[in-house]
Amino acid sequence: MMINLKTAVRDFSDAVAGSILTEAAFIFTVLVSLCVGAIDYGGFIAQRGRIESVSYSLASVLRERKHLFDDREMIIQEDVDRLAALTATLLDHPEAANFCLSVESVTFRPGEDKVVENYRRYNGGMAQCNNTRPAALLSDLTDLSVWSNRQRWIPIYQLTLIVPTRKSSLQTLSLLPDDIKAASIVIRR
Repeated sequence: MMINLKTAVRDFSDAVAGSILTEAAFIFTVLVSLCVGAIDYGGFIAQRGRIESVSYSLASVLRERKHLFDDREMIIQEDVDRLAALTATLLDHPEAANFCLSVESVTFRPGEDKVVENYRRYNGGMAQCNNTRPAALLSDLTDLSVWSNRQRWIPIYQLTLIVPTRKSSLQTLSLLPDDIKAASIVIRR
């Protein structure tokens, strides 16, 4: 009783039950893959929203320098360390273990000419962020500073929060970025 391979393949391809089974296997695989991808992408969008919300909250704290930082315009490393501690509190536990916080400030010389007097950048957080670059260089955004009633240019600050993306199947396939970066630029009140 020898089975001819050509006959077996032809019979299988002509059989209705076999074609339905084959189609169902492909369709269910595609549907499951789409569902997993949609869930992973939804998680990424939710994480990015939380990171942007935390960045905005930190920027609000930074903006209120007059009340919270002894009316100092210049940022020091201690200020960034306090912001990093607040960041760790605001982030979820897995994200709080490995984030980078970068704070930049630009102050201007007294007078009507807009000349940068001092630029500072400090890093904080649980991760090394020396080689990270903010979304935009603050030195290129000095036009955002405004002339105040006190006859001076208002200092500007940029806060950049970088958090690694949670591991997912889409990130394994390199369809999502490795890090989520949220930047906020503020003017002191």
